[in-house]
Amino acid sequence: MLEVKELKKNIYYSSFVDEKFKFNTIVVNFIVSLNDESAAKNIVLSSLMRQSCKKYCDNLKIGEKLRSLYGADLFFDAKKFGSICVVYFGIAVLDDEFALNNEELTFEALQLLQDVIFHTKLEIGGFSAKELNVEKDNILDIFRSIYGDKKELAIREAKKELFNGKNLSVDAYGSVDAIKSVDGECLKLAYEDLIFRSKVYIFYGGRKSYDGSVNYFLKSFLNCSNFERVDVSSEKYFLEYEKEKVQTDDVVQAKLVLGFATKKQDEAVDIFEDAAIFVMNALFGGAPTSLLFTNVREKLSLCYYCDSVYDSFSGVIWVESGVEMENIEKAKENILNQLDILKSGDFTEYELQQIVFTLESELKKVYDNTQKIASYSLNSFLKNSNITPNDKIDLIKKLTKSDIQKAAKKFFLAISYVLKAKE
Repeated sequence: MLEVKELKKNIYYSSFVDEKFKFNTIVVNFIVSLNDESAAKNIVLSSLMRQSCKKYCDNLKIGEKLRSLYGADLFFDAKKFGSICVVYFGIAVLDDEFALNNEELTFEALQLLQDVIFHTKLEIGGFSAKELNVEKDNILDIFRSIYGDKKELAIREAKKELFNGKNLSVDAYGSVDAIKSVDGECLKLAYEDLIFRSKVYIFYGGRKSYDGSVNYFLKSFLNCSNFERVDVSSEKYFLEYEKEKVQTDDVVQAKLVLGFATKKQDEAVDIFEDAAIFVMNALFGGAPTSLLFTNVREKLSLCYYCDSVYDSFSGVIWVESGVEMENIEKAKENILNQLDILKSGDFTEYELQQIVFTLESELKKVYDNTQKIASYSLNSFLKNSNITPNDKIDLIKKLTKSDIQKAAKKFFLAISYVLKAKE
């Protein structure tokens, strides 16, 4: 499933074909180092590229084309993986077998994606000031929505504080100031850097292989011979010292965010250790039957929500919770107690097997559709891993209580962040 071919230096391709699928999806991932200025340029650029191109001059024309392809979905976004940013473009289209008039839907969809990526309006004078300002405002609205979502604001501020001064702290969309500074002239250079100089990972998933159409599409990337594509890798965060920060805002419910990191000498180095941390985090707070949910939220009623997420790229476990003001310290104390329970092995085999069963079920769902497979394959590619979901299931089933303890002992409190109401 995850066999990856290097078509050319820093241009990679993989595919997954299964007759159970009704849609075919191809995603082009441009992989770049994350910094504030380039992130802002790339998200504005990609948003403009999605709206129009040389052949389809505006969003209405692109919409008409998508409707002619039985409502195909043309999508884009930028995502953060540690200190890496992935800007991607993709299209999902109904398989040719289900076309009413024998249309070559997959080939036409790939042509449209090719036009959007390689034949932009930059070739014919660039994007208008109106188009540029509309897209910048749309992206700025996303930032404004973050400030309205206090849960999202708290985790972002906690990450900014912990990763202060590192590329890990940069948002996938850059910053408000960086977005505002983007102009038409800088987009030309940004386009060249993104499309022709970045590392590329292309994924195709669908009902049939359509080798002819896909290979025709891939040639567009292979013919970009005038530029050298730059390889990138993510940096990890290692424990420096315990940080604390308290901020105030117009909130009714306080937000408590705790970040846990490893010491450098304890860095996980193989897939078995990584799998142990994966399961340990799920038992800690990453599943419905986790210790944080069962004990801190349900039994003690200290939180409105309390869960954990393991960011394997930065190497940090994040715990997010919503609490009453008077319960902040008590909630923190009991969250730390749950990690101590894992470190001491004071949990049952039944609790561990419940978590393994839940994770097994989630991993099997990766095969449900091409979008999930595309996401999983990208994640694996960025980690230089070829482990399939089934391989991972086999791996986590072999883990013992001792393995979970060992994984838990790697992590120490790195930051305690509180967002609470103004007095």
